[in-house]
Amino acid sequence: MTFPQLLLVRFEPSGKTVAVSVGSSLLEAALRAGIQLPATCGGQSECGECRLALLDGKVSPTTRDEIEHLSEDDRRRGIRLACCARVLSAARVHIFNQK
Repeated sequence: MTFPQLLLVRFEPSGKTVAVSVGSSLLEAALRAGIQLPATCGGQSECGECRLALLDGKVSPTTRDEIEHLSEDDRRRGIRLACCARVLSAARVHIFNQK
């Protein structure tokens, strides 16, 4: 029997930390940690509201939807959409807006 690898994601500035499976979205991780991010599209990468900054760690490559919703400067500064970015290592992110 094999178990999925769990990775820790820490949300700043609250300091809340949650363990999630590899490949979970940062939006899923936030919800698991009890953090409500704005996402009127329900996490379908259509609204561009669930912005956060990747401070440490590795997530999936930038998606086409993120290129549509984020400026080049935002992407250079590590801004990602929580619904699109999938956790590939332990990570630390900064949340700008909470519901």
